[in-house]
Amino acid sequence: MDFRGSGDSDGRFVDTTYTRQITDCIAAMDFVGGLPSIDAKKIYLLGWSQGGLVAAVASGRTNRPAGVALWTSVGEPKVSFPAMIGHDAYKRGLRRRKPTEIRMPWGASVTLGHDFFVDVENVDPLKEIAATVDRSSLQKAASTLRFLWELRKNSHRRTEAEISCG
Repeated sequence: MDFRGSGDSDGRFVDTTYTRQITDCIAAMDFVGGLPSIDAKKIYLLGWSQGGLVAAVASGRTNRPAGVALWTSVGEPKVSFPAMIGHDAYKRGLRRRKPTEIRMPWGASVTLGHDFFVDVENVDPLKEIAATVDRSSLQKAASTLRFLWELRKNSHRRTEAEISCG
């Protein structure tokens, strides 16, 4: 699935917002889950960057996907988006009631509507996910993350030792 106005999707990209992207994602889960050849309990979401925000929030709002994989997901859009495009450009887009052209760090230029900037201010994917996760799941996840962090630290130390021994 791609965002409205991108790839093969209908619509205009200037009209995109997180809210519309999340609504589209939920509609896609509904559509795919309704196909006779698909087990609706085995739908997984994969989201990269902004798509990660969309997948996380869609999961939080529906609690339906069997699993979600987030790849460099946007977790705090109100922090990361202004930092990426520049705080002045962000404030300009938030103030204006008409579309704002933004130069992305990689050189591309996109035009975003005012509603996109409003969503950046108001959509909180971490809060949406937290609302659906029970305490024991969080404790298990934290334990797994601690284990992976220790594994990474120990692996890093071993690599440094191997390098210094030449």
